[in-house]
Amino acid sequence: MGSSNLKIVLRMVDELSSKANCSEYEDPDHLLEVSLSQVATFKNNPYLNANNRTAQVLGVVGKRIVGSLKLMPKRIVADDNNYEVVSGTSLFVNMAFRNTLLGITLVQDEPSFSRDGVCLGSGSSLAGRKVIKLVGRTIFPLKQFFYVADAFALIKKFGMRGLKARLVSCCANIVFGMQRIVVDMIAAYNTRGYSLRVLSADDEAILEKVAGIVRSDNKRFREEHDVAWFKWVLNYDFDALDARSVKRLWGVFLGERLEGFVLGRYGIGNKPAKILDWGMSGGKPQLVPWIMLKVARALIKRSSYVVLSAGEEELSRVFRRLLLPPASEQIVSLGINDDSSIATHEGVRDANNWRIRPGIGDAPFS
Repeated sequence: MGSSNLKIVLRMVDELSSKANCSEYEDPDHLLEVSLSQVATFKNNPYLNANNRTAQVLGVVGKRIVGSLKLMPKRIVADDNNYEVVSGTSLFVNMAFRNTLLGITLVQDEPSFSRDGVCLGSGSSLAGRKVIKLVGRTIFPLKQFFYVADAFALIKKFGMRGLKARLVSCCANIVFGMQRIVVDMIAAYNTRGYSLRVLSADDEAILEKVAGIVRSDNKRFREEHDVAWFKWVLNYDFDALDARSVKRLWGVFLGERLEGFVLGRYGIGNKPAKILDWGMSGGKPQLVPWIMLKVARALIKRSSYVVLSAGEEELSRVFRRLLLPPASEQIVSLGINDDSSIATHEGVRDANNWRIRPGIGDAPFS
């Protein structure tokens, strides 16, 4: 089957609650099914506008839907200029139709669905990473470290099953328990004087202070994480109707003064807990890994393990010394059309110029 049989069908945000516009197509992989939590996340995106309402790009062969990519509009700040971009998620192509090169087509065309011809996303799947490399995206790697309570879920992730996995995890849990005691003690010592408090998604004044910490970062390029973004991410989630039950925004306080923040997400089902975003004011980057480890201690109470991703060398150095060596990698990818005006910014493809966080692109999806 060749790619000449393939056609692309667009599905708008307002059409997600109904299959009427796609009723003529067969959907054996259930790609048209969108949960209530996903519909709410799409419709309440603060960057949704009249120019960009495409929520899903479908690949159709004959009368059959064989692939899909979901899209979210976002915003990038580049040298104080705002650009409308998209972030893709949930890329799927039925195995029998991968010779149509649909996956490459969807990813290659992704920047064209934004006004300014840019896409910014993140993920850790090997299949998605191969496609992203094939289309020539700029890749910013993030090493993934694990803070572990129950090794069984982590061992299954890397392919071990059955009784052997149970026995290995029982032994590993003893080691991880001792490791957590040591890590927690060091983190508590290195953050003495600082406290963590859960911040409310309804408190716009405190969210403005958090957004101010993001803006104070000296990087030239960043995904916009303003008050509207934090309210959206804290109130909506692809996997949970009650997003506030799975996400937390912690404030880092020195006395009564807000000095920083950490955004985290508890694990759901087979998904681990994650730290998605963080920031510290006042030039205290040396505190960041220890604050993150304190938050990991809070997240682990409802999760088998916590993923801590690091792009900066200082974070990697601390995590490598205290946690499991990085066994996997998350990537943040940047796609820019040749005619996009963001391409005129010198150094836009250099990771050193970007505020890179694991929640870039997919925080509502993670």
